[in-house]
Formats: sequence, C-alpha cells, structure tokens
Amino acid sequence: MELGLTERVAIVTGGSRGVGRADLLQDAAARALVDATLEASGRLDILVNSAATVSPGDFFQLTEADWSGVFEQKLNGYTRCLRYAIPPMRVRRWGRIIFLASERASFVTGAAWHVDGGSAQTN
Repeated sequence: MELGLTERVAIVTGGSRGVGRADLLQDAAARALVDATLEASGRLDILVNSAATVSPGDFFQLTEADWSGVFEQKLNGYTRCLRYAIPPMRVRRWGRIIFLASERASFVTGAAWHVDGGSAQTN
C-alpha cells in the first residue's frame, strides 16, 4: 500500500528511544525537538503526538495530582509540539499532524490533521 510517506520527515513523540523520548513537560523541550529535526533534515512533514502516561486505577480513582499529571503530559505536551511544528509546515504548505491516545492499550482513538496553505484542518 502506497501511503505517500517516502522521503517524509516525521517526529513521533512517546518513543522509547531517540528524539521521541523528549520530556514534553517543558516548552523548551518541544522547541528543541522541532529545532533538532529541522537542523538534521531541513524540514518537518509529519508530527505524531503519541506521548503517553499511565495512571493508576480508573478515571474515578484518579487523584487530582494524577489527573493533573496526565493532562500536563498529554494535552499540554501535545500543544507545545503543535506550537513549533505547525510554522515550518505552513511555510512548505504541507504537513500532517496525528494525535493518538490510549487507555492502557485496551483501545486507541486518534484524530488526524493536515496543514496546507495557511490553515490546519481536521480529517
């Protein structure tokens, strides 16, 4: 199956090695992640936001601190990456952004965004 990904440059957060292991709790880390990719490859085509945290118990058992940690890592970490990934995609008038979320791998949900022209749009 041809997906049109040949020669594309991607960042995949949440990796077990390489740049995907970046700690996205700090804005500077997200900026450094994108900057390092641009320096090494000259462009960024795809951002896959899949950084994960595992919290003890189910939703109703989460403490406020547990919930805050998940929210900080997932939503705020994803947002930090977007802030730095979208501008170079807009310059090139091409890019794809994919969000992945899971609950201990029992199911996976996702949303995909593409960047072309001056806007980011959901699929």
